[in-house]
Amino acid sequence: MADEKQQEIKPLPPYLFRPTAIMRLFHEAAREGFKDISRCLSECEKSLTQESVNTLVGTFNELLICIDIHKNHEDNALYPAVVKSIKERLENKNYVPSKEQLENGLKEVPSFGEEHKVDHEKLHRIESGLSSLLEAVQKKDNAAESKKNFDSLSVEFNAWLKYHEDHLKHEESVLAPLMKNVGANKQDKVKIARTLLALNRDLVLKHQFGYVLKQLLKVETWFCPMTKHEYKDNEILIAYVNCFRAMSETQELFQPFWDKAVEILNDEQVKELKSYGVDKK
Repeated sequence: MADEKQQEIKPLPPYLFRPTAIMRLFHEAAREGFKDISRCLSECEKSLTQESVNTLVGTFNELLICIDIHKNHEDNALYPAVVKSIKERLENKNYVPSKEQLENGLKEVPSFGEEHKVDHEKLHRIESGLSSLLEAVQKKDNAAESKKNFDSLSVEFNAWLKYHEDHLKHEESVLAPLMKNVGANKQDKVKIARTLLALNRDLVLKHQFGYVLKQLLKVETWFCPMTKHEYKDNEILIAYVNCFRAMSETQELFQPFWDKAVEILNDEQVKELKSYGVDKK
């Protein structure tokens, strides 16, 4: 009987079954990544060495790869799905959440792609600055030039951190009220989520999934404006991993994500995810 009880699967509350939540949860992971960048900049400020610069480069590159994957999801899957949904609601006079918000969304969503282009330019300047800084710190008796390069790069980094945070807030303010009605039902939302993963499943598995999961471990609580639920304890982890269960058509496709989650999470966290059946299709 004890074994049977252990195998009982608890029902997954609606706020934990949100197939497209990988997009919003990436924002929270990125914000943790921004903190990592800021800490690296502080360490370089204190001690500008080849080691501290290498740590900054590694931390930045890891986040940059994940941001590129996320932008691809948005530009080629999420934004088109949202625009399509808005147009259908307007044509059918289904003004949810409101006609004004739908019309505003139709105007604002295309601007996100333009912001991505500006963001890309800023990131290119940072990459160039990091290359120059690495070259400078590798030279002997070059402290003055290294400091000059770092000061210039630090300005670029802080400008980008602010710009990207403003971009995230812009997206969230527009998309939060619109996303609830993207897809008529749960099955439609799953279909949309699967178009995201289909773009670059291998890259997501190799780079983004583990990165985001590790960053979400740092998030103590998070209030979701869509579900009006405050995620705490392991709830945000359950919601995130369950996205990939929903997005994977078969257990075979989901298994690599689950295996990676088991590598990252502790035994108690894995046990709780299993209690909701998140490990199986």
